[in-house]
Amino acid sequence: MRTRAGCALTVAALVALLAAMVAGGLAAEEPLRVVQASEILGKIERGESVDYDRVFIEGDLDIGGLDLPTREVDRDYSLPMDLISTLIGVSERCKVISTSIKIANSVINGSIYLNNTIFKEEVSFESTEIRVNADFGGSSFSDYANFREARTHSDACFVLASFGDDADFWLSGFDGDANFWGSSFGGNANFGLARFGGDAGFGWSTFGGDSDFGFASFGGDAYFEGSTFLGPLDLSGSRFDRFEMEWSSLKGGLIADGPAYLALIKSLKELGRYEDADSCYYQYRRWRQDGPEPLWSKVTDTVAWLSCGYGVRPSFTLAWCFGLMGIFALLFWLGGGIQLTAAWDHERATPAAWSLARVPAVIIWWLKLPFIFVKMLLSWIWAQVKRAWRIGIKGALLSVPRAALAAWRHPIETQISFTEALYFSILVFVSQPPPHWMPRGRWRYAVMAEDVLGWLMLALLIVTLGNVMIR
Repeated sequence: MRTRAGCALTVAALVALLAAMVAGGLAAEEPLRVVQASEILGKIERGESVDYDRVFIEGDLDIGGLDLPTREVDRDYSLPMDLISTLIGVSERCKVISTSIKIANSVINGSIYLNNTIFKEEVSFESTEIRVNADFGGSSFSDYANFREARTHSDACFVLASFGDDADFWLSGFDGDANFWGSSFGGNANFGLARFGGDAGFGWSTFGGDSDFGFASFGGDAYFEGSTFLGPLDLSGSRFDRFEMEWSSLKGGLIADGPAYLALIKSLKELGRYEDADSCYYQYRRWRQDGPEPLWSKVTDTVAWLSCGYGVRPSFTLAWCFGLMGIFALLFWLGGGIQLTAAWDHERATPAAWSLARVPAVIIWWLKLPFIFVKMLLSWIWAQVKRAWRIGIKGALLSVPRAALAAWRHPIETQISFTEALYFSILVFVSQPPPHWMPRGRWRYAVMAEDVLGWLMLALLIVTLGNVMIR
């Protein structure tokens, strides 16, 4: 009995759920209530709030003939000459609407002409279909601008528009061109999942917060040239063929996935922005290196990053070359690992006639004098370490005063100076060691290691320079 009663309750619940779904579907298929555009315009002119849901608006929403308060605004017309035509209709005298405008889940069988307007309150056209044009050029949105899931069948104009708060165009659709030239976004700009059927013009705009274009699709060209992104730009999952922008405009960084990175690199190369493409490729490799990859891939990526910046940073390789030459020169100098043949040492020791030309050399010698004393001190410390290794710590400590006194009375003579060690290191790094300079004992292995590293780094430098300079 209990089983039958439970089955009966389950069937009743399913029937109720189906009835609710049918009722909801019937309600959703109910025709939209027809509202004339003049009714909405009358409310705007009287200063009343506009709040409509599921209506069919007949006519154009044009406030050009309404008696509304006006205000002068300062415009920044710093657009290129080829974009001046987009400023047609933009005026410095704007009308002020102090009440909110909310039209949701509706259809506007006409155009919207709310250009040159200052909106003091929220403006919302959420899930609304605009069957002709939408003109908000030169308008200022002081509060939240909600265009979520809105669709414009023709062109949408937001040229020189100013968004003081968040601008939400999530899942919106633009069948024609979307013109946001010279616009300003004070808050976050959300264009996630938006669809641009024509060209999307965001050039010379300022994005103050987060700029979300994740999973947006651009059917035409995407223009962001001259724009500035103070917050992060998100292109994860977006699809585009031509994306114009300067890498230096990304003040807040770029967020993207692999396909978006590669598409942006390809677009920048096709536009001839090779330095921007190199910067984008560098960040793409850094992003991929931080991802979940096998250990060996991470090791090779780390080597490629540090040695040559993934093939697009020859300055990294140059820094390694100069650094390695300096390090080996310092080791040869401090360790006394290089000695001169008798003939070369005699020739070096032969004094030259005094002249004014030797004044710089004398000055340099006096400047090197502190380094000579430092070398003497380090050589003495190294000798004590080797002595401690041979006779033990106790014996070495007991011999410290005597050794220090001996070092003071008879300082260690240097075989070569630091400049000579640097000269030797450079020759080993770029070609081969000079014939009169010989490494001592095991220092020959250091000379061999520097020689091998020199050939490898020079070859890497040539390849990196060729990758950057030859396009």
